[in-house]
Amino acid sequence: MDKQIYFRHVEKEAEIKDSDGNKMTQETDDRWNASAKGSYKVSGKSSAFVLGSYADTQYGAYATYATVSGGYSFRALEKENLFLDLDVGAGFVDAKVQGTDDSDDSELYRGSAALEWKINDMTKFVQNVSIEHAPSLDNTQTITETGVSASFSSSMQMKFGFKTISNTNVAEGFEKTDTETSVTVVVNF
Repeated sequence: MDKQIYFRHVEKEAEIKDSDGNKMTQETDDRWNASAKGSYKVSGKSSAFVLGSYADTQYGAYATYATVSGGYSFRALEKENLFLDLDVGAGFVDAKVQGTDDSDDSELYRGSAALEWKINDMTKFVQNVSIEHAPSLDNTQTITETGVSASFSSSMQMKFGFKTISNTNVAEGFEKTDTETSVTVVVNF
């Protein structure tokens, strides 16, 4: 059985001008994400999976967005330096629209793709896309993550990433798409 656990906290600030033209810093994002995925290999290139995720944000379209789903995964493409994994499944979502105390739930249909291309011994390109459709919420959430990582040695790695989270149904006054750009340095001791 293969397991993945992921925790992430993001805070963003932006420089704005007040009505007098004075520059000031304002918080624009405060988001917590957690997810866990377990996979059980069915055959050489396919497996069954269970995925749970939770997001809590102060500024996004949904204050909380929790999902549980299960389904089928398979490796659609595998070469020496390139692979593509596809997931398809169903589950449910519980979401709280930003600015309200009401929580809504829905069945959920999910599809995702994960591409990894090892460009050379030091550099890797990763592209992940997931689409979750919740009919009762009249919402489709699409998450894309693009990253390039470079290993400088066995103890140091750097990753550049760009992520988008898009929702088709958001409350008035909220953006349909949130973006995040990241630079991560990993040092192993």
